[in-house]
Amino acid sequence: MTSTPALPSEKAKPHDFDPLTFFDVSYIYGVMANTARKQREWQQREDLILGVARQMLLEGGYLGLNMDRIAEALEYSKGTIYQHFSCKEEVLSAICTQSLAQMADLFAQGNTFSGRTRERMMAIGFRAHA
Repeated sequence: MTSTPALPSEKAKPHDFDPLTFFDVSYIYGVMANTARKQREWQQREDLILGVARQMLLEGGYLGLNMDRIAEALEYSKGTIYQHFSCKEEVLSAICTQSLAQMADLFAQGNTFSGRTRERMMAIGFRAHA
């Protein structure tokens, strides 16, 4: 087996193989993939929490929204809910932020419709309730 070049100025041959470098790269890619998966799962869990909280808010108003009920409805521990949101005010803020982002998107789409202002506004309304 040939040894890998000791100095950067020495050229590596195609058949040279450094197992440590190979495994380091594999490990890094594995960690990156794992991190991306965990971030995706975190976001999915947060979206689920906000969906349940939004429904509670619609059904019971602000007083009907509480962290214990959110955890119970999702069959999560309260700790899991609190990892995402520190209090119900933070949940409410996230729901409002989501709603405003959706409305902004609808208005942006409405600007692309042809027609008069009234027709565009009606199209936005239909999109919002579709």
